[in-house]
Amino acid sequence: MHVTEKGNQLIVQTRFRSLIAMLIFGLIFAAIGLGVFWLAGRYTTLECTRLEAREVRCEIKQTVLGLPVRRVEALNPREAIVEVSEDSDGDTYRVALVTARGTVPLTEFYSSDVPTAKLTQQINEFLSDTTVRSLSLSQQISPWLYLFPFCFTSFGMMMILSIRFESYTFDRDHEVLIIKHESLRGTRKREEPLHGLRALVRETKDSDGDPVYGVHVLLASGDDIALGSGSSRSASPQQLAERIQDFVKSGVRITYVDVKD
Repeated sequence: MHVTEKGNQLIVQTRFRSLIAMLIFGLIFAAIGLGVFWLAGRYTTLECTRLEAREVRCEIKQTVLGLPVRRVEALNPREAIVEVSEDSDGDTYRVALVTARGTVPLTEFYSSDVPTAKLTQQINEFLSDTTVRSLSLSQQISPWLYLFPFCFTSFGMMMILSIRFESYTFDRDHEVLIIKHESLRGTRKREEPLHGLRALVRETKDSDGDPVYGVHVLLASGDDIALGSGSSRSASPQQLAERIQDFVKSGVRITYVDVKD
């Protein structure tokens, strides 16, 4: 939290550095999810046409949500093979066409859910049977391929949407506490009377059981308002609580340096 004093106003604000860090992490998670979906969420079709007995032209097309993203032509493929990617978590596979200029993979990614053996058999049967004039195959997308990018993208978007700039203005001229929350979803503002307000430090536990200290404002109405996030050290929250309490007391002026946690 960042604290400044302007005349008879004490302003407690969220640090921009913390908001920027959350924004960066949110964008990273969303970008990873969208990147994986763009690569692995492609619908692949293979269309081959026999022009002559030994002349075959194949075309690989890929779309994402109906939009064309990749088109590759393979002339006179000799055979279809299964390419293997070895990993400590297990092998993954993809189908590729062998041509005079090298191999042309049907997809740019490897997967363990694709029926590669069936696809290669169908392609090789077409290539060996000169009486068949055309072949059309599609590689269905496994629903599980959507799970990983969906989780990453959703988590990243949730982080971005949860970002909000908070400010708490203790105004002695008008005897009110102005609470303002700004986020991508809009701005919320409310006012509460300073009369009977008490500032205090509450101790809670994090997921590891370690203590976390946060500054709270207890209103005369009984509402408990937490000012920003907590701290693992009690000194800074205690200093901020004392500064707020001293500021709202009529006729009492105690000077502190700006507090930055």
